[in-house]
Amino acid sequence: MCLGHEGADIVEKLGSNIQHIQTNHLSSGPDNGSTTSHIPFKKSFTYKLPPSISNEAASALMCGKATVFKVLDMFNVKPTDRVGVVGIRGLSHPAIQFASKWGCQIVVFSSSEDKTKQALKFGATHSIATQGVQEFKDIAPTEH
Repeated sequence: MCLGHEGADIVEKLGSNIQHIQTNHLSSGPDNGSTTSHIPFKKSFTYKLPPSISNEAASALMCGKATVFKVLDMFNVKPTDRVGVVGIRGLSHPAIQFASKWGCQIVVFSSSEDKTKQALKFGATHSIATQGVQEFKDIAPTEH
């Protein structure tokens, strides 16, 4: 089991109304703590994971992606929106991927030329290296 606020482990027991996963499946779900040997997860927050992913990776992905998705949802981001992402670090990768798959235009700002290239590989529409830039010109505004 991978402990933390986003747990991941093998399903041992199911409630009577659960049909989207089975026992012995690797599963994860957002929760307010899973630092115990056994924990119940809500049906709507439980996801079947591929057997090729480790508990540790599943737990980290659930945490980061849930955090990013909550922000996109909270600000009512639409597929037609132009979204700005500042910096290429831990949560920016899933932010670029989610917004890209959502259909948004993504503008990434990073001080590193290498990281702006990386952002394009993750799905950014535009990337701007900011190191040494005094004034931004000819950049369309973002909605978020």
